[in-house]
Amino acid sequence: MGSLEIARLVWGGRLTFTIPVSDWIEKACEYSDAQTIPLSHEIAVESYNLPEPFHRDPVDRTLVATARCHRLTLLTADKRILSYPHVNGEDAGS
Repeated sequence: MGSLEIARLVWGGRLTFTIPVSDWIEKACEYSDAQTIPLSHEIAVESYNLPEPFHRDPVDRTLVATARCHRLTLLTADKRILSYPHVNGEDAGS
């Protein structure tokens, strides 16, 4: 799950942490040795130029566009993303 999605879930009350979300994300990245990718103009444009059909969720569009722009495998439990044939996805829900 990307930082944007985590921040959105905290904002919407679906996730809660005992520390600020920014601190949690930083610690999670350190723990998992993850790297972040800045949201570039290329990713922003790709988010809305994805081959259709794809759903309207802006976070999902950004995640898929990021994976496509950087030729990455997207780990997700989201069945809509996993069934999308235009991104290399792997089920992280199992």
